[in-house]
Amino acid sequence: MRKPALRSVGALLAGACLALAAPANAQVKTGDTIGKAEVDKVKDLVSPGVAFFIKKGMTIKVVDPTPIPWPKAYKEATEKFSAQVKLASDGVSIDNYTAGMPFPTVDANDAKAALKIMWNYEYRPYPGTDDFVEFDFPVFSGGLSYDRPMNTERQMLLGEVRRLYFNGRLVNDPKPLMPSKDEYRFKELLGPVVAPFDLKGLGALSFRYRSAAHQDDTWLYLPTLRRVRRLSTTQRSDALFGQDTDPDSYWGYNGHIAWQEWKLLGEKEMLAVFHGADFPMKRCEGGADFTFCDNWEKRKMYVIEGKSKLPQYAYGKRVLFIDKESKVVGYSNIYDQRGELIAIEGIARDVSQHIIARERLRELTTRITQAQEEERRRLARDLHDDVGQALTIMKMRLRMAENAIPAGEPAREKLKALPFRVRAQDVACGQCD
Repeated sequence: MRKPALRSVGALLAGACLALAAPANAQVKTGDTIGKAEVDKVKDLVSPGVAFFIKKGMTIKVVDPTPIPWPKAYKEATEKFSAQVKLASDGVSIDNYTAGMPFPTVDANDAKAALKIMWNYEYRPYPGTDDFVEFDFPVFSGGLSYDRPMNTERQMLLGEVRRLYFNGRLVNDPKPLMPSKDEYRFKELLGPVVAPFDLKGLGALSFRYRSAAHQDDTWLYLPTLRRVRRLSTTQRSDALFGQDTDPDSYWGYNGHIAWQEWKLLGEKEMLAVFHGADFPMKRCEGGADFTFCDNWEKRKMYVIEGKSKLPQYAYGKRVLFIDKESKVVGYSNIYDQRGELIAIEGIARDVSQHIIARERLRELTTRITQAQEEERRRLARDLHDDVGQALTIMKMRLRMAENAIPAGEPAREKLKALPFRVRAQDVACGQCD
């Protein structure tokens, strides 16, 4: 979402809410609603972007915080492997990483604290360690006046985002590493665009590599031309798909950790939307309908500043507010080369419920597999028992038929030989279980 009054863009993931956050102090408590009149209560604790939105009509409803647990497999991997992980001397990579969180304990006084936090962010447990898919990104573009509803000029709907991770895998085989000669970190598909009609079918495919020396490979499919075009790495801060959000700003920050210079500005208690009440999102009323109004909770956050190392990068810096528990970005403020705030972007959602749902899905999948195996064994036993019983009855009836035929008759000799064949078949069937 752009700060200037000229334009604004709002984006939402299915099951998610855009997250702008505000710190909380003794003046802010559960049950409070923060609006224009109350902005002074938090003006020294919220980011400039959040304060701007509140002054333009956004409201914050404060609720009790809810813990965000780590998945069991992720927690166990962190306990097992984190001690062996080392940060490379130049900070652009980590050595001996297997799975879980690389640096579960970070000392704020450590000169490399910001880098360690960002590597934790890269390998966070949410939204997934193996793969994930998110559906429906609605994006609204139009002019803003702030004293009346947004004049929506264009609405785009991105159908889905799919990502497959190659390392740090904990659920599906192969794990923890999916072999690849190019050492991919992940492959990601954005699209297709569902609407508007002139963009329908547009999509992007990206390959991210674990090595910082290998820039992303990204391709755009242009349905109007029926051609694929390669996206330059210098365009990572440019708008994509005809809206204002750039590829590096997805999820809060979507670039390689090594592509930015990171600095820890501090740790703060803030407000963020991690357990949103409304889905689809509930846009604010009146002139604030360019954003959403939802439940906010107190969260302990890292405040991290990043400055790009890439040439021709559009932004001077970005400031990320990262939840200390889940390592998810609550929101980010983006500044131009002159240091002026130009964008406020971020994503948050009901993180804990998402993780719990994944755990339950894994348990259910295991149970289904076990049930299928048990059913297979039961059918094998039943099949063997039924066939064995049928063969036994057949032998008995053949013996009765043999005894009913007078001695010396050719038919009697033929019937006498049949039970041996039946017995051989019975033995063979008994080896089929």
